[in-house]
Amino acid sequence: MLDQIAVGCVLVATTSIIQAAFMLSGFGALQTLRTHERRFARHHATMIITLFVLYMFLAMIVQVWVWAAVYVWIGAIGAFNDALYISTATFTTVGFGDVAVAPEWRLLLGFEGANGMIIFGWATALIIAAIQHFDVWPRPRPHANRGD
Repeated sequence: MLDQIAVGCVLVATTSIIQAAFMLSGFGALQTLRTHERRFARHHATMIITLFVLYMFLAMIVQVWVWAAVYVWIGAIGAFNDALYISTATFTTVGFGDVAVAPEWRLLLGFEGANGMIIFGWATALIIAAIQHFDVWPRPRPHANRGD
């Protein structure tokens, strides 16, 4: 059981590093684009935010692949396709039931599910921050002075 906890902690730390790297590079790109913000129409900001969402999604894909690769490496799951399926279902907390996982490594699935919840929350916070970064919220129009 301690080996599962150790591997799980290393994987959670690894995925956190991956998420942080994507976050820093993504916000670096947003900061560069923000210097040209006045030139963007609202639909440009929408496109950039959509690209940022896809970039955060790419981070999650990389993280799922890391978990899957470790499942195969430690022998918890035989084939990479099966490991990728299990990892995706677990990371997204959808669940599975039709692929066998070695009993001595099943605890890792709980670690990955918790890791996925944390990463999804983190990604959601980053996406909201990206939206705020471009100041795309509608502003109230000043009322005309009626002479009151």
